[in-house]
Amino acid sequence: MGIYRPEPGDWRWLHVTAIPHTLPGQDTPEQVTTVFADVTDRYRMEADLRGSEQRFRSLVEATTQIVWDAHPDGTFLPPQPGWEAFTGQSEASYSYAGWLNAVHPEDRARTIECWQRATLTRQPYLVEHRLRRADGTYVPMQARAVPVIDDGGQIREWVGTHTDMSDVREAQQALIDLNADLERRVQARTLDLANVTRFSTLLLTAAGEGIFGLDLRGVTTFANPAAARMLGYSVERMIGHSQHELVHHHHADGREYPCTTAPSTRPFRTARRAAWTTM
Repeated sequence: MGIYRPEPGDWRWLHVTAIPHTLPGQDTPEQVTTVFADVTDRYRMEADLRGSEQRFRSLVEATTQIVWDAHPDGTFLPPQPGWEAFTGQSEASYSYAGWLNAVHPEDRARTIECWQRATLTRQPYLVEHRLRRADGTYVPMQARAVPVIDDGGQIREWVGTHTDMSDVREAQQALIDLNADLERRVQARTLDLANVTRFSTLLLTAAGEGIFGLDLRGVTTFANPAAARMLGYSVERMIGHSQHELVHHHHADGREYPCTTAPSTRPFRTARRAAWTTM
């Protein structure tokens, strides 16, 4: 391999082959034929591939994920440095189907079913399972893999990752615990309100004074039995009806006040105007 520069700054890579020619009866070559082949494009392509591989390896080493690959039929063969570092399995122990031993026993059937379906259908592989770390701890993982297709439409290999889901699971559990706590608080608050309502109802029922409530329209929202007896109505008759309809104010001469000017409705008219002003 050699380099030459036909023009300043234009370096080319040449593959040089020297062929010696020796005449009959002589020990030393009479001449040498040199063949040059310009391999600059191939050399640059190989350099680009090496650069891409180095970047990929740097990315794999920097990521917190386990990155692995498998043969087109799904066979898991070494080297798998990320898998070895995480699980502590040797090349002999994880080759072929040995990697499944690092998966939690309860998750193995589902894991192998998903993997077989992916390799048969050539569809992406996705499953969640617990993976045994080198220290013996099972870690929740999400496994993903996609097939790499060559120019002929065939699977060249599978490239996959295992992602630690511990933080996600902890966040989900924290949310579940928070919702449960909020639900307990709501139930306790509801019980408190029910007790207050029950007490208020008993108090209103037992009171000797007439007590009733009105909304801004002057419509009766609640009334105790004493108020109903005093006005000569049942509680059911009072609820939902306007106070002016039930109790009329009259002039000294016996004429009824209209609803728009009756003294009993003045507070509601004032309250409604104040409400509209603040809107």
